[in-house]
Amino acid sequence: MKLLDAISSGNLVMLKELAKQLNGTKIEEIKDYDGDSALHHAAFHGRTKICQYLVADLAFPVDFLSPKGETPLFCAVMEGHAATVKYLISRGANPAVLNNKGANPLHYAARDGHVKLVKYLLSLGVPVDGALKSAHFTPLMVAAQQGQASTVKVLLQHHAKVNHATITDDTPLFSSVHAGSLECTKLLIQAGADLNLECPLAMAVHMKSVEIIKCLLEAGADPNYGQLPIEIALMGKNRDIVAMLFPLTSPMREVDDWSVQGIIEYANSDAFIQKVGAP
Repeated sequence: MKLLDAISSGNLVMLKELAKQLNGTKIEEIKDYDGDSALHHAAFHGRTKICQYLVADLAFPVDFLSPKGETPLFCAVMEGHAATVKYLISRGANPAVLNNKGANPLHYAARDGHVKLVKYLLSLGVPVDGALKSAHFTPLMVAAQQGQASTVKVLLQHHAKVNHATITDDTPLFSSVHAGSLECTKLLIQAGADLNLECPLAMAVHMKSVEIIKCLLEAGADPNYGQLPIEIALMGKNRDIVAMLFPLTSPMREVDDWSVQGIIEYANSDAFIQKVGAP
């Protein structure tokens, strides 16, 4: 639609001309195929002046909802448009509004690494530990999942719960390890993350993330907790990681020769293959 195209391209003059031709149709009724409105488009593209025209001149509802339950503020936050975000909030947009999934704008700012927006939203009182209702994901969790170290640091400075677990018991530390982010992993450990909750060491071994394995072991992660990380390393046929874990791993009673070479040989035995279910 021409009107939405004018908004997306930032053509305020054309938008005003097209708005005069609506012939009684409310501008809120004009939407794209996904159900996003004119103000959603303006916010998504960071067209602050067009947002001003829509809200101030045409009385467009600032918290108009899309089918996903998202206000235009979500669009501006996701794209990192700080000026647009601040304008919408100055006009009454709710900075803590929840979408259909139970996420608020802070989740998206944290996920996408928009650090200045994270700080701004927190300064407005948006809950640092707001959790998605479907899986209990906090902003810290989504930041860790994406390896957004700068965001993780800010959230921790605002006392985000470092050991908050999702409905599937994932933790920020486990997620940072899965994301392969050494920097996030270090920040979370420094903040007091439980080193054994959900066994992040096992995930690091599975991912063959040598530096993260070293980091976890140096911090005191237990290589004898849960599924033995050394067994995961054996399944991956990674001798270097086996050697790294060996000094801290308690002897396995089924291994006669408790040495690195002895463990490697054990990994080729029928007993080990049957134990781990390898083909």
